[in-house]
Amino acid sequence: MRSFLFLRYLSHNYEESAKKELGRDYPKSPSKDDRPDFVVPPPLEIWFQKKRR
Repeated sequence: MRSFLFLRYLSHNYEESAKKELGRDYPKSPSKDDRPDFVVPPPLEIWFQKKRR
């Protein structure tokens, strides 16, 4: 259980760091669900897809 919590902690901190770094470029998710664990697709995935085009 501790390892899961640690991974969740890392994931959350990574997401927050990405939001700070990208600023206004951080994409809004089209997901209607506002729970952070259930956003599909993740905003960073949207950002990476736009950059690859």
